[in-house]
Amino acid sequence: KGKGSDRLLQLSRGKVRGHGYGHLYYASSVPSTEIESSILSNAEMSAAESIYIINSTSGRYDLNVSGRGEDTKDRSRTIGGPRREPFDTFFVNHSAVESYQQLNVNADSSSMVLDFAVIGYPKCGTTTIIANLGQLAPIPAGDICTPVHKTVWYAYKNWPGRHGMDKPYRGVKCPAAIDSFGTGPPILGDLSKYLPRTKLIVGIRHPVKWYSSFYNMQAANFKIPPADDIYYTEGCTRGCGKGFCKAARLFCLNRARFHLGLAQLMKTPLDEAERQWLPPEVDLSAPRVRNAVFLYDTDQLGDTNEKRTEKFWTDLGRFIGYDGVIPHDLYHGSHGRRDAPKTALIDICNERYDPIRARLLEHGYQMNKWICAYFLKGDGVAVSSKDDLCEIIEQYQIDPCNKLVRTGNETYVNTDSNATTRVIRLDTQIM
Repeated sequence: KGKGSDRLLQLSRGKVRGHGYGHLYYASSVPSTEIESSILSNAEMSAAESIYIINSTSGRYDLNVSGRGEDTKDRSRTIGGPRREPFDTFFVNHSAVESYQQLNVNADSSSMVLDFAVIGYPKCGTTTIIANLGQLAPIPAGDICTPVHKTVWYAYKNWPGRHGMDKPYRGVKCPAAIDSFGTGPPILGDLSKYLPRTKLIVGIRHPVKWYSSFYNMQAANFKIPPADDIYYTEGCTRGCGKGFCKAARLFCLNRARFHLGLAQLMKTPLDEAERQWLPPEVDLSAPRVRNAVFLYDTDQLGDTNEKRTEKFWTDLGRFIGYDGVIPHDLYHGSHGRRDAPKTALIDICNERYDPIRARLLEHGYQMNKWICAYFLKGDGVAVSSKDDLCEIIEQYQIDPCNKLVRTGNETYVNTDSNATTRVIRLDTQIM
């Protein structure tokens, strides 16, 4: 057989590594063991299908599957993706009884293992991101925050059968991972130790919009305290619970400090100049996370500008090693029960929540000062359209309700002449 200038040889006829029957052709310059690993990860063959290796450059393979499937329908498809070593080689003592219990340190040194991990933040578009990446990788829509060793097992042994055997990429979503340092499972530390080539994807959002969305989602599903209750506004320090909220609360004002989790990736020097914009809980002794990170804002997912949208999904694709525009026709939101009583939900622009917004805007003010000036210049940090992203982040310090204005250090004024309380000082009002 021949394709272009490549000489293609028939490698086998019959069963190919347990993945069906058919013909496998490959360029004579490509080692057959590498092809078999790629077939094992990326494709299922039927009895009447043939697979051609049409590209084998830069550590990836593009496979053209043609012929008739078992359902007798004509089919021709291209399956592209990273080249992978055999699954067993990722693990220590993979031939022993305790097989697959622990990954090798730097398990992805020879080939990719997990291509990406969506690690934050909750209520920041992670469901939409994973829904679209799920067109490339067999991955559940829900959060999977298991130890990385188990995650790899699921990604190769469980999820393909449920979410698509012919999807070539592997990934996971755990939005809690970004701020799990010092509190929950050491997900980031383990990714850095065992899978440093896994690409991290992090979403952020205007803190006022984030708090309102998070509260209303919870209020739609559960009976929870009022949004301005001390339950959410009481201060806490590092290690006091999930997301730095007391008693392992799911969310609070402090969890809107997205720059704290980003800083703990240790992508910047964290010198005195930048620490003035960071929360005091930053752990300067934390080890550096070796994985590259892609930062986005939720507004980029809902951008109505088609050119910017296509660029975003192209840039994200390039970041994870995908050549082309990631299919992005899927949108998913987590809003809670649709039949929830409206009285349970809040209007964050109500004057009652001015002190809440003031604190959140102060977080946004600090994020605006730090993220674009320092974090985006960090080693291994990628974005799509830096200028557009920084323009969005600049809005974090501005009240989306168009009422509060920052007039000085941690002081906000309500510009509504009918407001009961005009001046809000954060050092006395909250926390």
